[in-house]
Order: sequence, then C-alpha cells, then structure tokens
Amino acid sequence: MTLQELLKKDFRISLPISGGFGNSLENAIIIHREGINDYVGTEHIILECLGIGRRIQWKKLGQELLTQNNKIIDKIKIETKQLTETEEISQIENYYFDITECFKRQVNQDSPFDEEMTLRKLKERIIELEGLNEFNKKCIALLKTEKLFIDISLTLEFLEVINMDESFPLFKKMMEHTKRPLLVVLRRVGKELNENQS
Repeated sequence: MTLQELLKKDFRISLPISGGFGNSLENAIIIHREGINDYVGTEHIILECLGIGRRIQWKKLGQELLTQNNKIIDKIKIETKQLTETEEISQIENYYFDITECFKRQVNQDSPFDEEMTLRKLKERIIELEGLNEFNKKCIALLKTEKLFIDISLTLEFLEVINMDESFPLFKKMMEHTKRPLLVVLRRVGKELNENQS
C-alpha cells in the first residue's frame, strides 16, 4: 500500500503525492504541483499524519534544500518523542520530499536569478496577503514600519504564514542568492513597501 493510499484510508485525505515513505533520499515522497503550490503545507500534513499513526510527538529541527540527479529535495529533520509506561524515547529522523515539480515551475531554475523581479513579485504577493485577513493586515502593517520583529511570537506566527504560502520558493531563492536568512529578506520587502507608500 502506498503512502497516498494509507493517508486516504486512515485519515480520509487525498494528497498529490507518489513515491516512497520519505525515510531516505531513494525513497523520497514526491509532491506534485496541483492547484495552489503549497508543498510546505503538504509536507506538514504528511508529518502530522505519520506522527498520529505512529503515536509519537514530533517537532521540526531544521530544513535543507538538496539537489541530486536534477531533482530538488526538501530534507526535513525532526525530533520524535514516544512515551511508554516507563520511559520517554527520543530520536532524530530525516524525511525527504521530492519537490522538483513544485519548485521548478514556480522559479525557473534555468534562467539567471533576477533579484529586482523576485523582489517585485514578493512585494506584490505581500500586498495580496494583506487583503486576505485581519491577522495578515496587522502583521504587514507592522512589517512596513519594522515593528513586527519586536513581538517574537507574532513574528513566528507570520513566518508560518510565509512558510505555507505559494511565494515561499521565491523567498528561498532570494535567501540563497543574498545569503541572508528569511527574516532579513522579509525585513527588506517590508522596508521597500514602506518606501513605495511614502
């Protein structure tokens, strides 16, 4: 039985996936682009379901983008905790997701990186996000004045929104190109949006 069939049987969800169970590079879970390009959300749902199925708690420790044989692999490192009657068993595991289809269509890997165009697209998407709900509106208003980063819990919540958004591959490309973390890229986008308003 495939992972897709198991998830459908046990959780009644149908995800655009194929491939293996993600426990090695060779056995990566392939995520297909379908509708909104939310491969980050798909990864999270899979890990949540696997955690419930295995009766473990887990948390993400890190994420790394790998390229192998013209494939783009998202490697996610998690810490798992399993409670027994006598002890708590903790271990580190890696899960591998083949996101080639999602990533290559979102950001053309063959063309040279265009920083200004990427920045423009990110600003356009942030403006779209602003109109979606009150939480985004509040966070983006604070982002424009660089006050968002004062409230760490609010910043983390908004970063989750960005991580789950279709624009995340563009953020990743900007991070790779500028060698800067997501917070710095986000701060730059907010600063430019503020300058455009004034």
